[in-house]
Amino acid sequence: MKLRLALALAAGALAAFGAQAQTIRIGELNSYKVFPAFLEPYKKGWELALEEINKAGGVNGRQLEVISRDDNATPGDAVRVAEDVYYQRRPRTLQPSVTHFHATYVSPDWSGEKQRVARIGRHVFYR
Repeated sequence: MKLRLALALAAGALAAFGAQAQTIRIGELNSYKVFPAFLEPYKKGWELALEEINKAGGVNGRQLEVISRDDNATPGDAVRVAEDVYYQRRPRTLQPSVTHFHATYVSPDWSGEKQRVARIGRHVFYR
């Protein structure tokens, strides 16, 4: 899980940069073409979380935008894609250390074993 949801760290980035009306860009790289059975449900999950967060007003009034790219599970493509996302699109965060998340209406077995990082709307983030 890689969105490792940059969404949680986006909230932390706001403290440093202050609440402004501009969109918060989040970089997300993954191997969607190589591992579709695992990553398609994951991608649909973070897309749903992103939609819900933005519908609820975003984070401190700022909408979130995920810049998602496929790295084809190769080191060369991963570097190229990461450079493109970082240098051309300027996300606030790029693959931070959030490893798990869930909606507040479920309680996964693992949630008591992880460090809670943030709650944004109806989603709780852990590492």
